[in-house]
Amino acid sequence: MYPHGMITWTDLNTPDVDRAKEFYGALLGWEGEDIMYGDQPVYVMFRYNGKLAAGMAGQSAEMAER
Repeated sequence: MYPHGMITWTDLNTPDVDRAKEFYGALLGWEGEDIMYGDQPVYVMFRYNGKLAAGMAGQSAEMAER
């Protein structure tokens, strides 16, 4: 169990990965690393002080239509 108020793991899907990476980097001090999986949308692993903090994926056109 995590202490009350501690951020644990967050995953975000967004149509604008670059803009979101810049936003969360500036807001929370996270560093984003792009990870590519074939033809899938980019996945970003965020780190804070060298430790994994969150993940973010780009939205495919199909996902954005929903």
